[in-house]
Amino acid sequence: MPNPDTHSWNTMISGYAQMGNLELACDFFERMPQKNLVSWNSVIAGCERNEDYKGAIELFSQMQVEVEKPDRHTLSSVLSVSTQILDLHLGMQIHQLVTKKVIPDLPINNALITMYSRCGAITEARSIFDEMKLQRSVISWNAMIGGYTSHVIVSYASTACGKAQGMKIGLIS
Repeated sequence: MPNPDTHSWNTMISGYAQMGNLELACDFFERMPQKNLVSWNSVIAGCERNEDYKGAIELFSQMQVEVEKPDRHTLSSVLSVSTQILDLHLGMQIHQLVTKKVIPDLPINNALITMYSRCGAITEARSIFDEMKLQRSVISWNAMIGGYTSHVIVSYASTACGKAQGMKIGLIS
């Protein structure tokens, strides 16, 4: 392509990242003359998807320095990173950004529940879960039950499992 536009650059970054060629995706990102939010989200999500968690965090920090505002997709990717590396402090910082930058939707709330549950902060996970009321999904229930069972709070897991089954929620065992 002689004169690729931003959309073309973003497509290349996303495509290479999805194919597992993160090095080439990052190279395209670095050479890109004009980055936008989609560019940042594509490369951060690519790092997260390819388990380059350090790279995702570094890019997110760089994004903040360059004053590009994160959206729910950015925050979801970085929440996933904090969950994978069990970094409660990072997850709590991202939660702060969520409350300031976006209106939490079902996927963001599920990501927060999963992050807090896996990082051992069951009380915080439960608080978000309780605030969701009728907006809970199978993923919400599985995240809470998984958090309870992985932290040996069997009585809560059993109760939650019973409630979910009573509501005809399909659980993953």
